[in-house]
Amino acid sequence: MNFKNDKNKLRCFIGMRFSLAKEIRFLQQSLAHIACDPRSKLRIVDESNLHVTLKFLGTTEHNQLRDLTKALSTLKLKSTIELNCRGLGLFYNSIWIGVERNETLCELAALLDKKCAVLGFKQESKAYVPHVTVARFSKNARLDLSRLMSAYGDSDWGSFSVSEFNLYKSQTLPQGARYSIIDSFSLTD
Repeated sequence: MNFKNDKNKLRCFIGMRFSLAKEIRFLQQSLAHIACDPRSKLRIVDESNLHVTLKFLGTTEHNQLRDLTKALSTLKLKSTIELNCRGLGLFYNSIWIGVERNETLCELAALLDKKCAVLGFKQESKAYVPHVTVARFSKNARLDLSRLMSAYGDSDWGSFSVSEFNLYKSQTLPQGARYSIIDSFSLTD
């Protein structure tokens, strides 16, 4: 079955908005310079798509959304979460800003993983690595990105407070990915 044409399925994830876009503009300008070389195949994440992923859900049936939103609405923490962003990192084909681990953030990710597993979503097998993806690339960009890592690898990007998390849908469009919020959930009562 072709997923793009299947109107009964969505590609979804749970995350939190990233609110330090102004603080990382100079990094994005450096990435834009690298992206000028078409061999890099560097694709900068649009500012409106920046987020901290808590749980990737993948293919989600429309009929799962009601149970999922009901389960997510019951999740409450004792306080909001303060996120400190520092440094850069690389995965196989993405560059990201680091989010310092804190107990509350890790607790939230673990709770979401358990709630979603009960609903039939795949449980995580890897340790949670909080981050904000800022660009995706091909292997040809690695040399330029290593220079960028040397320049910004220890940068302190700032902090922000989070009082809610969101259920997002992801759409792959010819101009790039677009993330839309399906529903938002307060972290506290």
